[in-house]
Amino acid sequence: MKLLKIEDFFAKTSKGRPPKMDTIPYNNHYFKCACGDSHEFNSNSIEVIRELSKMRLVVLCPQDENYITCIKVKGIFKFKGFESLFGCKGEEPNDKNTEANTNESLSKIIYKELSEIKTYDEYQFLILQTIGKLSIDFERAFNYHNIDKIDIVFTNLFAKYSDNLTFNKIEETKHYEILQLILMRHEKYDLQEIWSHFIESLKYFSNLHNQIDFTKKDASQVLFTTSQMYAKYLYPDKQDFELLEVTMALVEWASAIGMLATYQKNFLN
Repeated sequence: MKLLKIEDFFAKTSKGRPPKMDTIPYNNHYFKCACGDSHEFNSNSIEVIRELSKMRLVVLCPQDENYITCIKVKGIFKFKGFESLFGCKGEEPNDKNTEANTNESLSKIIYKELSEIKTYDEYQFLILQTIGKLSIDFERAFNYHNIDKIDIVFTNLFAKYSDNLTFNKIEETKHYEILQLILMRHEKYDLQEIWSHFIESLKYFSNLHNQIDFTKKDASQVLFTTSQMYAKYLYPDKQDFELLEVTMALVEWASAIGMLATYQKNFLN
């Protein structure tokens, strides 16, 4: 089994979906983990964080959650065991502010990648890579699996940070291609249907935005309030005080997606 860099791992697994497969038939069978040990699979104790095409699962190490492994379920009509395809080890926290360090690292990675890539295809890949990592981190941190809403928020953020850009016809076409790329990253939706949902969400967030007085807020307060709005969309039944951690996570989403959106004109021609 090959150990990948974490950014390469997320790139290879970004088109998956939240777990829905019945994994009980695979209980009591062992798989090779990225940590180097073999673990007994149990649907109650092994956390599956993503499903991929071709009967592949992304699972957390039960002993050290920094290790993640992509395993394949072998056999078509009869289960024939697991094949471990590739894995990775996440970054170890180096001080108490783990979340801040992770995001600083991600921001540095994005900025470095943006300075090195040259083509539109490379830019699209970077977007999927970044969104895949943010999505998986969020799903794991908050046990949240409504991937439809997550992608709607990602797309709204990208559109929001593109508002001040002026596009020619070619650039505008590619800009809309990127929005569709984000919405369709799981390859399971009807484009017309999901695009309709996205347009409705734009109107929804615009109405909420117009109800808030931003004139006396500085940039950081605007960012926090906007992220709080997205948090409420993801968790409509929760109060604002219950959503502080989610809101802070979305602040970091905004930083990452905002950087990608701001630099997009460099790659659209």
